[in-house]
Amino acid sequence: MAKIQVSNVAAVAIIFCRANPWEILMERKTDDHPRKLVRGQLCFLGGNWIGKGAQEDANPLATWRRELSEELTLKRAKRDTHELQLLGHHTSQDLPPTEISGATVTPEDEHQLEALKETMRQAAVHYGEFLNTTPKAAYDAADPENKQAGHTGLTCYFAVPLEDADWEVLCRLQDKFGNLSGDANTVITSLDEIIAKDIKTAWAHDLVLRKFFRDHGFKEAEQLPLVPGMSSVPVGHPPFGTYAEYLNIYDVLKNPFNT
Repeated sequence: MAKIQVSNVAAVAIIFCRANPWEILMERKTDDHPRKLVRGQLCFLGGNWIGKGAQEDANPLATWRRELSEELTLKRAKRDTHELQLLGHHTSQDLPPTEISGATVTPEDEHQLEALKETMRQAAVHYGEFLNTTPKAAYDAADPENKQAGHTGLTCYFAVPLEDADWEVLCRLQDKFGNLSGDANTVITSLDEIIAKDIKTAWAHDLVLRKFFRDHGFKEAEQLPLVPGMSSVPVGHPPFGTYAEYLNIYDVLKNPFNT
């Protein structure tokens, strides 16, 4: 049987308040992102199985846990664009550090964030896998000078429910610093806010986000803003334990061993 060709494998998490799944932690792409289409759009925390740093990842869960460790931080430095280049976004520009408030970072803050990250790593459970497609037409609509082709990637989603005490810590840190990510801007938002402000979600994640809210019985999910032209198709097989098993089914064009 012929393998399914995908551009890449991504691993992301839906981080939410267990007592109220209406509330969710996401990132919002910065206005200097090299792909104009996703600027200002929401995205789940996580990243891609790509680059030398991913060669030791056993499976998508390991990829997500590694990305989380790198992504949530109270330290700020110039953003690394290497992964964007490997994914074909063709940027060599230096991106400035993401914003954070001027509040003093205390040892307690750092300890709480590290503890929260470990809680998230352990709480993650498989939610689903989808073939997400961003067509060239979507890039073209946002950027008439776009030269990038469309692409389909395999995205592995994990659900990360946080108990009230952990959610309160997350909210405290977010309120104090305004952003907990070194890659984008974290936001604690909700279904009603996303709808009211007509905030789009990047990389076809909007279709999975709508499914997530539907699964929790929120009829308002039908009003979730969608990016035109995107598609997200659920994969029929159960999650595999190793990337070797994924490579038996998928021809991954961009992976840690060929980029």
